[in-house]
Amino acid sequence: MGASVRCRRAVATPDAIVGGIASSAGVVTSAAVIMVAVFSILATLSLIQLKMLGVGLGAAVLIDATVVRGILVPAALALLGERS
Repeated sequence: MGASVRCRRAVATPDAIVGGIASSAGVVTSAAVIMVAVFSILATLSLIQLKMLGVGLGAAVLIDATVVRGILVPAALALLGERS
């Protein structure tokens, strides 16, 4: 179902937040797992710069997928209410 169809329905903000997070959770989690796997391969290489890059990017993706998308975005949307 397209975004334009969802916007036409009268849905309460908390229900819209829960529905949006639930519908995108699988895609976000799958992408995060794939990216962390790729970045962890960089961490196993011999060059110290690539190790730092792999660990840093892997940690950033994990923080983004868990804290930002799981906690901060829904909280910000709930605080904004109808303005979101």
